[in-house]
Amino acid sequence: MEASVSDGGTLSYQWYVNEEDSNHGGTKIDGATGDSYTVPTEQPGTFYYYVEITNTNDQLPFTKAASVKSNPAEVTVLPWVDAAVPVIDAQPTGATVVQGARS
Repeated sequence: MEASVSDGGTLSYQWYVNEEDSNHGGTKIDGATGDSYTVPTEQPGTFYYYVEITNTNDQLPFTKAASVKSNPAEVTVLPWVDAAVPVIDAQPTGATVVQGARS
């Protein structure tokens, strides 16, 4: 996530997950407060992730904080698939080797 401010304030981040394609009504992800977030892959399904970025500047005389939400990013986690067991279509065959005598 890239974000910037022009007033010298400090940016903070809070990530959310939602079951709908919306950046409203999501569930706050505890501990997800960095400028990037790695989604979990344990549970299959389609999820929507977004971040709320807050600019805080205590040096300003009036409104000291402002925030904005990103657009949701759709992430689809597919079910775990185990590798198929190989099938041997033809077994190796033996061979007879005849060596000639050296002169």
